[in-house]
Amino acid sequence: MADLFETGLEPEFVVSELAWAEPTASGTSLRMCFADRVHGKLVAKYVAVVEVRDLARMLKVCAVALSDVDAFAWGETAMAH
Repeated sequence: MADLFETGLEPEFVVSELAWAEPTASGTSLRMCFADRVHGKLVAKYVAVVEVRDLARMLKVCAVALSDVDAFAWGETAMAH
């Protein structure tokens, strides 16, 4: 894994929804729009383009992070939406 350099000034986006996703022209990446629901409306926060293989690797990291929380309670909350 490459070294990660953080300055402490990186923006932090709070998102609750994947507003849309589409494959890129190459077919090996996804373009995804992440949004947050504000007063009943979706507000786009950022768009990311991620290689599918990198997205799969990120999901594995998320799974490890979820193992540190009560996954059952998290799942109940997610299913309520």
